[in-house]
Amino acid sequence: MTTAAERILPPLLLGFARRAPEVRIAVEVGNRDVVFRRLADHDADVAIAGRSPQGSELHSEPFLENTMALIAPADDPLALRDDVRSPELADRTWLLREKGSGTRAFNEAFLARHELHPRILTLGSNGAIVEGVRAGLGVSVVSRVTVALELDAGLLSTLPVAGLPERRWYAHRSSVGPVRPSVETWLAYVGSTDARDALLAARRARTDVARAEAES
Repeated sequence: MTTAAERILPPLLLGFARRAPEVRIAVEVGNRDVVFRRLADHDADVAIAGRSPQGSELHSEPFLENTMALIAPADDPLALRDDVRSPELADRTWLLREKGSGTRAFNEAFLARHELHPRILTLGSNGAIVEGVRAGLGVSVVSRVTVALELDAGLLSTLPVAGLPERRWYAHRSSVGPVRPSVETWLAYVGSTDARDALLAARRARTDVARAEAES
């Protein structure tokens, strides 16, 4: 799975283990380039990631909305606004993932589309970006699911900027060669109402924990 999917995979694995306890699972985490290369080389059976590259020999099933958010420190004055114009972000430092990351590519496309050329600081993980934003090092566009806990706890804010298209999470497998029964079982589960209920329950639990910590 891609690193951005770390927050959504655990509840899916828990539900799947209850449905198919006989299936053995090994999970690896990598950026977008690594994940899709492993699928193409048949070193992995399935992947949870964003949209697959054009021309790739993959079968991809969307199963969850992937809302993007421009995050900033909790006390950022622009977070109090109803609308932020992109030129107002020109002097901000942008915190980006490493080359090969889908989140980095999304940020670079956003900056290019709005003709922004800010200072770039590359950090090697989503966690480092979150902590960097909290500390006031800069801003970044990330998957909202990546920072749901921090947003619910009031540790980060979001800036209401236009031009952040909706994305989706996909379950991918190679379209070349036979498909293992366990892979078919996994893909069927990920697209099921049981999986959606598991994700919703996990989100509610994280929100309750975040609120309790914020009030303590």
